[in-house]
Amino acid sequence: MQSKAVKKKSTLLKDAIALFLITLISGLALSSVNEITKAPIEQQRKEKAEKAYSVLFADGQFEELDGAVDDARLDEIDDAFSKVSIDKVVRASDSSGNILGYIVEITTKEGYKPPMTLTIGYTTDQRLTGIVYIKFSENKNVGEIQGTFTEQFIGATADRFSFEGNDGVRVDAVSGSTMSSKAILHAVNAGIAFINENMQSLGGWEVENE
Repeated sequence: MQSKAVKKKSTLLKDAIALFLITLISGLALSSVNEITKAPIEQQRKEKAEKAYSVLFADGQFEELDGAVDDARLDEIDDAFSKVSIDKVVRASDSSGNILGYIVEITTKEGYKPPMTLTIGYTTDQRLTGIVYIKFSENKNVGEIQGTFTEQFIGATADRFSFEGNDGVRVDAVSGSTMSSKAILHAVNAGIAFINENMQSLGGWEVENE
């Protein structure tokens, strides 16, 4: 009886060791795959971002402002921005160093299939140059959202947009896609508000040429 008990314990120990080794090897393999794919994914994201910058400011020179979004609290600006975060801010300048405007990458947890990440360009005269979607998983009326709805913002001079029109420049939501429309509206407004609220720390609208 004792021999059987010892044998059973030995078998359980072997099984536990085998399971541990399988888990360890699987973990190391997954970690290795992540390290291998990390660089290409980051490079792809960088190229996509740079392409977006060129769309927003065709002839711009770009400088990412490190630390510009540290401790950003958008909900302190407006409760409507509680699900929005600023990922990065980039200054766009011309070949002479004059500031053309700012680019803001924004992520929102609103919408049908969040998160959604988009990039906006905002000029020194408060004009929105464009919206480029970096991550977009919405699946209702996609063509209209990325088409006619988005086009309402582009080229408009505004410090805020709204559906009513009594609190900023009016834009019309896409029928049947109110959640997606609202997510984009709040994201764009948050990006603009962040620029205007932090203009001094971002470097202002002008550069003194030496």
